Amino acid sequence: MSEAYLISGCQLPAGSSLDALLQDVLKTGGLKPNQVNEIHLFTDEASALFERKRDTIFGAVIQWPLIPHLAVSTLFSTCRALESGEISTCVLVENSAQLSCAILLANPSAVGRFNLTPMVVLSHRSTHPEGISNLSDCVTKLLASIPREEPDSETDAPDLRVAPKKPARPWLAVHSKEPADIPDWPEDRFLTGSNLFPLLVKLADAVSRSKTDPAVWAHIIPGEPGDAMLVLPL
Repeated sequence: MSEAYLISGCQLPAGSSLDALLQDVLKTGGLKPNQVNEIHLFTDEASALFERKRDTIFGAVIQWPLIPHLAVSTLFSTCRALESGEISTCVLVENSAQLSCAILLANPSAVGRFNLTPMVVLSHRSTHPEGISNLSDCVTKLLASIPREEPDSETDAPDLRVAPKKPARPWLAVHSKEPADIPDWPEDRFLTGSNLFPLLVKLADAVSRSKTDPAVWAHIIPGEPGDAMLVLPL
């Protein structure tokens, strides 16, 4: 299996045109319109209820109505498609009267071919049909799944002249419509928000800036399946 990278994201004033969003996210990521395999649009426009595809100067756009959990499940299925090599690039967009945001995803093949610069790796996803009953346990299990580097006793002997690495301080981002909290989690490593793509971009920026600290993103909305995902630095 390959990897799924978040390359770039953008947010424009609510109600911005789809073309403006696509132009911005592709320019920021370093891609041309003909280099995108898929574009998925989540919108409150009535046309999304009966017209599955629409044509733009950036190519065909698959549009979806704004219904619960659909954007999250599409994000996860897109990551799987990138990892399997079914596609190599994809743009996900939410454009409505309340929000205009887009993210660009790619796999290592596209990163090498188009000389892209990823922000983070989207990894180790899990879905809980009945919701996440214990967020602390879910976060702990995901962080424990991160492969640990085993030192080679002959070639990786510690250099006593170099200060040892500081322990990682993981980030946690909770996508929820209500205030979220997790006991004992450091406030300076906790993010929350009610909009999927802006929160994911904010988390990716925080992880890429910290350079070494991993993160867990969690989707916790009453009445919907719960979801969680590792977001790893490069």
